[in-house]
Amino acid sequence: MTKVSDDAFWITFRENAGNYAATARALVKKYNLDSYSRTSVWLRANADKEKLNEIMQEELDLAEHVLSVGLRSKNERVRVDTAKFVLKHKGKERGYTERTEVTGANGVALSINVVTQDDNTRNAIDSL
Repeated sequence: MTKVSDDAFWITFRENAGNYAATARALVKKYNLDSYSRTSVWLRANADKEKLNEIMQEELDLAEHVLSVGLRSKNERVRVDTAKFVLKHKGKERGYTERTEVTGANGVALSINVVTQDDNTRNAIDSL
């Protein structure tokens, strides 16, 4: 059986954007292996948390770059959709959120009464 070197493993892992299944398939194809499981990729990648984190952070950097490009697109629809996504996920502190608060009339807190049919459920709820 062919042994895949650490360098070859990490190059293939990076080429496949940290996707375990895709890396396993690529290793089989690239090195003419009989098999290489997704679990084997996961175990090997997680044995070096620092290297794994570095690759995953690179993928986040790439995704952020794509968002940045989308915000500057000449296509207005792409700009608007990208802006909505960015504001929804990064603009919460400025009030851009889809969160809904439910209150009573004039913003008064709601009072909720739970009705149960057995003592065990009632006792469990009361202990909260």
